[in-house]
Amino acid sequence: MDSGSTGLVILLAATGVLVWLGVAVVRGSLLRTRMDPSVRTGTRAPMPAEGTSAVVSKTLRPVGVIDVGSEPYEAISEGEFIEPGTEVVVMGHIGQRVLVRRKR
Repeated sequence: MDSGSTGLVILLAATGVLVWLGVAVVRGSLLRTRMDPSVRTGTRAPMPAEGTSAVVSKTLRPVGVIDVGSEPYEAISEGEFIEPGTEVVVMGHIGQRVLVRRKR
């Protein structure tokens, strides 16, 4: 094997390792949020109505959990991070999530 072939083999091996590492990083990424199964979504409970007040229980980044009374719901903010304890108001629904905005 000459030096050109050796370099090509090393390049291909390095590329394979980088692809493998990239896949491993994406699988563990924060972008893949897994929600607590005890949180109410969709058909398990009626969704809160627009204008309903709630409190953030798990940071919205922008997806998290809010409590309406004592019931938890999966929620999404309008793009901002909102810390636990912050009061929010229901603006509507996006799929099975409650759309909220920081209470002004």
